[in-house]
Amino acid sequence: ILPEMVGQTAAACLLSVTALSVVPVTLGLLLLRRGAPTRPGLTGACLGIATAAAAASGYALHCTEDSPLFFVLWYGLAIAITAGLAALAGSRLLR
Repeated sequence: ILPEMVGQTAAACLLSVTALSVVPVTLGLLLLRRGAPTRPGLTGACLGIATAAAAASGYALHCTEDSPLFFVLWYGLAIAITAGLAALAGSRLLR
């Protein structure tokens, strides 16, 4: 189970999905500043989840790993990291 979970490209997956989400999150936060979100942290987190999920979908087309355990662990972790960072940025930038 452990080799399927870790795979060969775990670090590359984690870094790539997170890095591919930086520009969309930044642009999304700039656009959301024009609105009036009542919960800036939650708004940022939702933006982070959406952009990281899109980045993960695109990266999955390139990734050679095919284990569901790998997808759940590493893609999920990358999405969670992006959502956390976007929530932090949203709570500071969307006030």
